[in-house]
Amino acid sequence: MKPQVMTALGPIAVEDMGVTSSHEHLLLGMPGWEYDASYTYDRRAVADKCIAQVKEAQKYGLQTLVDATPMDLSRDPELYKMVQGETGLNVICATGLYTEPEGNSAFWRLLAKYRGYDEALKRLTNAYMTDVSKGMHGSDVKCGVLKIATGKGAIAPIEELSIHAACLTQKELGTPIISHTAEASMGPATARMLLEKGADPKKTMIGHMCDTDELDCVIECLKMGFYVGLDRFGLNMIFTDDNKCVNLVKLVQMGYGDRILIGHDATIHNHVIDLIPDEIMATMTNWNLCGLFRAFIPRFKELGLTDAQVSKLMLDNPQRFFAGA
Repeated sequence: MKPQVMTALGPIAVEDMGVTSSHEHLLLGMPGWEYDASYTYDRRAVADKCIAQVKEAQKYGLQTLVDATPMDLSRDPELYKMVQGETGLNVICATGLYTEPEGNSAFWRLLAKYRGYDEALKRLTNAYMTDVSKGMHGSDVKCGVLKIATGKGAIAPIEELSIHAACLTQKELGTPIISHTAEASMGPATARMLLEKGADPKKTMIGHMCDTDELDCVIECLKMGFYVGLDRFGLNMIFTDDNKCVNLVKLVQMGYGDRILIGHDATIHNHVIDLIPDEIMATMTNWNLCGLFRAFIPRFKELGLTDAQVSKLMLDNPQRFFAGA
């Protein structure tokens, strides 16, 4: 049987993914937003907002999006179904936990403390497997990727627990793993831990490795066999977009072009939409699903990439990743 990937509306053949953005968020909300009495979530309005941006990106050829929102950052399976059903965009959904400081991991910390690591690992692995095999939040929307996350400067205990659970789930179900690394600081350490816990590098991506000028740490992950995500184009608060473009081209020209996945880490709707100051948002006009097509792919070509090399980044590599090649 041909390799398949799970979307919000069911499995599709990997070869039918088409042009893919490998790390985005239709909807995002940091834990606690639901207690903001000044805000009301209107799913239909948010769906319309997402659909408008998706349709604009589809004019450039976008066919698949990996929604990297883990279970503690406000997933909405009904929203994913609406967006895919009304646009035809393939939406690949995620399960997993965000970083220990910024996610919603208190339960897992207490469980590990009072019932032990093994019990917490068993239950978290079961949660991930349930999301992949049955559906998230009691819905019929199954997850197609496992999302892990590590904070800046160290891998926290619950982050290690999540990595371990993701590796066990991948071993059992074959699900790809994608990751968040804070400013790329823990990329190599995350890669090493993934190997220790039994991850398959051919099905695992070390994310946000564009937020650094230290190419040695990116290359270290690549040499271990992992894919890397240069997946924050347009989000230039940490590292400038032009530096990201230059470094991507350098890596491709060094021969690593078949292990790079790209995207924006864009958030179409944030439950706390005014969280980022206007003056910062004004500098990020390409932090959206169209940014790669309008601004960054043309820049890659100015710096020397060919159409074939760009096609590998947007078309071939995501298919190889989800096929485990």
